Amino acid sequence: MSSERVAYGLFAACLFVLFVAAPGEAIAQTKYKVRITSTPSGATVYINSRETEPVGKTPLTHRLPSGNHTLILELADHEQLVDSIYVKKKRWKRQSFKMKLSEIEYGFVAISASKSSSEGASILVDGKKSGIVPRTIKVPPGAHQIEIVKDGYQRFEKWMEITAGKKTSLSVKLKADGETDPDPTDPEPKTKIKKSGPSSAPGATEFVSASAGFELGWRKLRYRNAQTTNLVPFDADHVGMLSVNARLHPMARGKSASMRRLALTGQVALAAPLETSTMTGTEAIETTWREFDVGVSYGVPVNDSVTLGLDVAYGATQFAFSNAGTLADSVPEVDYRYVRLAAEMVYRGEKLRAGIGAAWLPILSTGVMVDRFARAASAGLKVGAGVSHAITKNLAGEFSAFYRRYAHNFSYDAGATFQADGADDHFFGLTLGLTLRAF
Repeated sequence: MSSERVAYGLFAACLFVLFVAAPGEAIAQTKYKVRITSTPSGATVYINSRETEPVGKTPLTHRLPSGNHTLILELADHEQLVDSIYVKKKRWKRQSFKMKLSEIEYGFVAISASKSSSEGASILVDGKKSGIVPRTIKVPPGAHQIEIVKDGYQRFEKWMEITAGKKTSLSVKLKADGETDPDPTDPEPKTKIKKSGPSSAPGATEFVSASAGFELGWRKLRYRNAQTTNLVPFDADHVGMLSVNARLHPMARGKSASMRRLALTGQVALAAPLETSTMTGTEAIETTWREFDVGVSYGVPVNDSVTLGLDVAYGATQFAFSNAGTLADSVPEVDYRYVRLAAEMVYRGEKLRAGIGAAWLPILSTGVMVDRFARAASAGLKVGAGVSHAITKNLAGEFSAFYRRYAHNFSYDAGATFQADGADDHFFGLTLGLTLRAF
C-alpha cells in the first residue's frame, strides 16, 4: 500500500470522527429546558432517584436530557408524589409539567391523665417526642406506637390504629417504679412502691403555690426642672421588706386543659418599720412602704417547656410619711393605684423554672405628691425576672428582681407653691425566698 493511500485513509477516519461521531455524541448530551410546578408550591424535587441531591423546589426551571425521567416531589403534610415524565427534543421551547400533591388527612389522639401524677409525662409517637400529657396530637392514619414516659414511673406503651379525620381518646394512669398489679387471689393485696427522688416535671399544674421571701427595696425620686426649693430629690436605700405571693389554679383538677391554665394571683409586700431623714439629717420621719395587687393570669403554651403568661391585675404602691412636722407639705407621699397589663415568658424544666416579663401600668390615681400640681399626666412601667430551683417535689428556692418606674408630666400656674415640669419615681426590688407548691 502506498503512503498516499495510508494518508487518505487516516484523513477519511478523521473526517468521520469530526462530522459523524462527534455530533452524535453532542446530540446525546443535549439538555432541554423544562418547567416543573406543583399545587401547592414549595415541594422538594428529586430527579430519577430519592437518594440523589434535590434539584430545587417548585416552581422550578431545570434542564434534562430527552427521554423518560422519574419525578419525585415531597412536601410536608402531603403524600409523596412519584410520576414519570417524557422530555421531548424541543431546543427552543420550554416544556411544562404540572403536578398536584395530595394532602395527608391526619387523625388525632387526645391523651389525658386519669391521675394527676401522670400529668407532665413525655409522649412519644413511634419513638419521637410529641409533647407532654395532657395533649392532643395529630398522627398520620395507620398503626402507631404510643409511649408515655416519666421519671420515677413505669413506661406506658400501646399500639393504636389511627383513622383519618377522627379523634381517638387515650387516658393514661402511670404506675410508680416497683408498683405491681394486685393478685386477684390475695384478699388483701399490697402494693409495693419504690419511691424515687422528688420530681417537678414540666407541664404539671399545681393547685396552689405560695412564696414568702425577704425583699430589699430602693426608691429614687427625681423632679424634672424643679423651680421651687420645696421639691428636692428623695432616696430610700436598702429597705427591708417581707413579701408574700400566692397563685391558685382553681381548675387544676378539671378535665379541660385550657381551663387548667387559668390562675388567680395575689401579692403583698410590707416594709419593716423605718425612718427616713432629710438630706442634712436634721429631721427623722416615720415612713411606711406597702405594695399589693390581685389579678387573673392565663398561660398559653409555646412549646413543651415554655409558656407565655398573660396577666391582668389591680394593684397599689403606697409610700407614706407620718410625724413629718414642717416637712409635711413637701415630702413625696404617693398612693399609686393602677391596672397591670403584663406578659411573661416562663421556662419550666425538671427542677428549674425561669421567667422574664414586662407590664404596662395605666395609673388610676397618684396621691398627695402629684395632686400638688394643677394638672398631671402619669404612666407606669414594670420589668422583672426570676428563677427558682426545686429542693423537693413541693418546695423550691427562688430569686427575683424588678424595676418599676412612674413617670409624671406636670402643669402648674404662675406663682404656684410647687413648680416643676415633671418627676420620675423609680422603685427597685430584689427578693430571696421559698415557694411551696401543692399539687
